[in-house]
Amino acid sequence: GSIVKIVERKDATEAEKAITELNPSYFCFDADWLRDRIEKIGTKNAQGEYYLTDLIGMAQQEGHKLHSHEIPAHEALGVNTPEQLEMVLGFIR
Repeated sequence: GSIVKIVERKDATEAEKAITELNPSYFCFDADWLRDRIEKIGTKNAQGEYYLTDLIGMAQQEGHKLHSHEIPAHEALGVNTPEQLEMVLGFIR
């Protein structure tokens, strides 16, 4: 249940791509800690984007204990296409 870091697929090494644990991007942060660090997120990555997941690495480097929780896979499904919407609706019905 401990987290070391989160890597976006486009930035991952081949070894990291072999890891089967996924991050659905549900986070809980201490609000004061988050406010102090949110502007430190950079865009030095394959997509040139701000990754909230970089906060996980910051917390780890600062020595904070990070924990993960397992959830049923269907609770982490995203909807980006009509086909994915139908699949998710199938779990709700």
